[in-house]
Amino acid sequence: MPEIRNLTIQQRVSGRTLVSDLSFTIQAGDRIAIIGEEGNGKSTLLKYLYDPALVAPYADVTGSVRMDGRRAGFLYQELPETEQSKSVCDFLTGRGAFDTAADSELLRRASELGLAPERIYSEQRVSTLSGGEKVKLQLLAVLAGRPDLLMLDEPTNDIDIETLQYLTEFLLHTPLPVLYVSHDETLLEDTATAVIHLEQLHLKTECRSGFYRLPYRVYVESRMSAFQRQEQRARKEAAEYRAKVERYRRLFERVQADQNRISRGDPHGGRLLKKKMHAVKAAGRRLESEEKRLTALPVFEDAIKLAFPPILQPRGKEILRCSLPELSVAGRVLCRNVELVVHGGEHVGIFGKNGVGKTTLLAHIAEELLARSDVRTFYMPQNYAELLPRGCTSVGFLAPDGDKAAVTAARLLLGSAHFTREEMLAPIGALSGGQCAALHAAFLCDVYEKCLAARKDVRLYYTGGSPALLPEPVRGAALFEQADGGLGEKMRIAFEETLREHRAAVLIGSDLPALTADILTSAFRLLEKNDAVIGPARDGGYYLVGMKEYLPQLFSVKSYGGADVLAATEIAAKRAGITLVRAAECRDVDTPEDLELLAHDIISGKIRAPRTEAFLREIGKIA
Repeated sequence: MPEIRNLTIQQRVSGRTLVSDLSFTIQAGDRIAIIGEEGNGKSTLLKYLYDPALVAPYADVTGSVRMDGRRAGFLYQELPETEQSKSVCDFLTGRGAFDTAADSELLRRASELGLAPERIYSEQRVSTLSGGEKVKLQLLAVLAGRPDLLMLDEPTNDIDIETLQYLTEFLLHTPLPVLYVSHDETLLEDTATAVIHLEQLHLKTECRSGFYRLPYRVYVESRMSAFQRQEQRARKEAAEYRAKVERYRRLFERVQADQNRISRGDPHGGRLLKKKMHAVKAAGRRLESEEKRLTALPVFEDAIKLAFPPILQPRGKEILRCSLPELSVAGRVLCRNVELVVHGGEHVGIFGKNGVGKTTLLAHIAEELLARSDVRTFYMPQNYAELLPRGCTSVGFLAPDGDKAAVTAARLLLGSAHFTREEMLAPIGALSGGQCAALHAAFLCDVYEKCLAARKDVRLYYTGGSPALLPEPVRGAALFEQADGGLGEKMRIAFEETLREHRAAVLIGSDLPALTADILTSAFRLLEKNDAVIGPARDGGYYLVGMKEYLPQLFSVKSYGGADVLAATEIAAKRAGITLVRAAECRDVDTPEDLELLAHDIISGKIRAPRTEAFLREIGKIA
């Protein structure tokens, strides 16, 4: 049986402990829920148990994990873009579904998952499936691999009610042990047979991790009862101790007063009072020792509580009248003939299956209401990053005028949301030097993985210290120190050295988590019939350049910092008679805005970059 002993996970940059001395075993029939507030390390723990390499760029881990040869199947929160662009059939093929299960078994499982049998051979793109269908498809692929253990990272995200009901039934009846992360109270109550609780206490300065072999509801109730008993005992002991201290204080003051009044002519009385004071002080020391043994008040992490302003609109007053003949996105009609009337005091929920247009409809309504002056409207989109101005602190965002009372109110609000002082005053979206280094390391690991996936020899040119400082996953590459000089000179020497040993070479940067193995493979294919290949970036530069022999004309541009680098390079190639063709466009990461776009693309599944994603989640760039 899998066994985890004394596992501790610590963020490398911040030094914050996410998991502390956690030990547990996984038994047959276990459905272990990992719970805790956002940012407490739930996904990090799950990913480490599945594949330690997923957290290696940003976390240090001690302790032991023994899986006894059991194979785990992992369900990601978001499918990467490379997987979503595949057909359903190709997706299952790539996951080994057709290699590990007979067709009859695969069809049976598809039917159990609510997928029409013909769907598994479909050419329909995965990206066009609903959220619930994607979850079922992942489960089908995972189960086809015949795992011994399932690990599910927030499986209820973006699924409709019908799929949630299915998932509940699946968890209740699967014979496989399951570890899963979830915030869904109903799912936890219905399915969890054991709980791992990760907490951050005292403004995130103390970590508490525990495993409890209890159903979720029993755990919550027993935990609260234990806390209440401890609180009652602590308050009773504190009251009794205060009474003892008060009695001691009165005795000490009385003996001290007697000593001050004693006559010098009564040495015997003075000696008696001295002995008495000695005994009183000894009693005081015993009280000090007793204080250390008092039961402490229980400490637990409160959930974040939001208080909304009261609704000022009178009941029955018409607030909104929406008449929408048609709602569409990119030419696809989502719904027709929407008629909606909302009155004061009403609470209206929009629900339906994935992909039917709930978010699109809400955004349309918000746009209309925000434009009105007679109604105070608050809108929180799925992606709220665009609402937060970069460079501004959290306090400055909530109190832009700098009014003292407003600043105080902002601090209190942020404190209730578990913001530390440092987080309140840090610029929104800004990364520390250490975070930048860790992010670069994550980029490098993801890019290296994609180079290996393209089945190409990798030469890594580094600068700024020992190669021992490089993240461990990339140390298997051939390592070379970069030459001195500008970027053009560095690229020239790298090509000259590489082309002495290889028939063709493609040079890329390390800030390319959006890179895919297909892009690299395509670039080498383009080189078969052309002199050189170049990959345009969206900022007017290029992220990739390749050639079969060193072509110095391509590095004749004066500066690599402008928006015309690509155009200048293509002009230089044309003048020299070099056939230079473009590879696919790809976005590198040069600015904070690029990082925000990267986070959005990772969330949406457009980009697969597991180590970058893990780090961005740890620093709060991805929720």
